[in-house]
Amino acid sequence: QEQEQEQGTTLPTGSGSGSGGFGSAVAAVLWLALAPTAAAYWLRYDIIKRAGFSFLALANYLLPCGAVLLGWALLDEQPSLTELVGLAVIITGVVLARTPSATLPK
Repeated sequence: QEQEQEQGTTLPTGSGSGSGGFGSAVAAVLWLALAPTAAAYWLRYDIIKRAGFSFLALANYLLPCGAVLLGWALLDEQPSLTELVGLAVIITGVVLARTPSATLPK
């Protein structure tokens, strides 16, 4: 007679060989939470110092372009015509905003 065992979800306890336990897991999570955040803030302030805040603000408009390109390259997603038109509008707007005007009215 076969006995069926109920299978449940087991969580790692950190008692296996080579494991650092709960403390090292907390340290790893804290490191992953704090180090990238510090690097991002440092990069942000460095970009503001070098290129100015207006450049950084315009660079945020390019995030959807990167998302569409990464989806196409990594996930084999096919961008729709609407997405391509939207990307063209975004890129045109950023280029126009970064182009210095020939003469300013006085």
